[in-house]
Amino acid sequence: MNLFNHITILAQLTNGQVFSHGTERSGTQILSVNPELGLIAMALGDDLSNNAPAPKSIEILLDDIELNLGANERRAVPLVNESLATLCLRESVDNINEYLFSSTHQNQNQGSGKGVGLAAMLLLKNQLCYFATSDIYSFLFKGNQLSHLIEPTDTDSTRQIGEDKAVQPEVVAREYSSGDILVMISAQGLNALGPDFIRVTLSRFEGNLEMALRQMTIRMRRSGSEQNPALILCHINSVGNEK
Repeated sequence: MNLFNHITILAQLTNGQVFSHGTERSGTQILSVNPELGLIAMALGDDLSNNAPAPKSIEILLDDIELNLGANERRAVPLVNESLATLCLRESVDNINEYLFSSTHQNQNQGSGKGVGLAAMLLLKNQLCYFATSDIYSFLFKGNQLSHLIEPTDTDSTRQIGEDKAVQPEVVAREYSSGDILVMISAQGLNALGPDFIRVTLSRFEGNLEMALRQMTIRMRRSGSEQNPALILCHINSVGNEK
């Protein structure tokens, strides 16, 4: 079973492109939405050519999830702290780290700018597992309250993936329920909007992601930014075991 009938997703790049499925890139970010796998991801990097850290990280992440947690088999696995889904995310981070770190040392002339800001959210039935570097934030909007999936002070790594093989972002598991909204946003977008504005906007439009996204974009433009906020909104229409 995939999540097409259980979630509604809108992703927006800084150039204003909005989409609900697939992988798109603009400026310094790349966003990926895959409802079949229940995967939402964001990567930030200086270079978006095909073999650059950000696109390559998303490519490796999608390959790992598809290989290890196929859309049908994965849905029967309950998510616990050491679940197959959580372990798969940790393994994928290791694979991305290894690839980027090795690539940097094979081409020393390119310097140290080979790290990538990366966040991934994997939905499974009524729970999710998630990790992020410090330049991307994710929230759970539930009962008119907006809470961090990972509190910034609890993050054990502020560096980008690929700069050091020892970098290992924390992977957390959280429950969600029907009506909740998940938010993934770049640090730049969060600084321009602020958590309170995001919370009030989501509460005001009650699951209407198009209107919420429009209001956030207007707010960021009014703040003086020439870019739109890079973010992903995911509304939980129903949990995986609901009909």
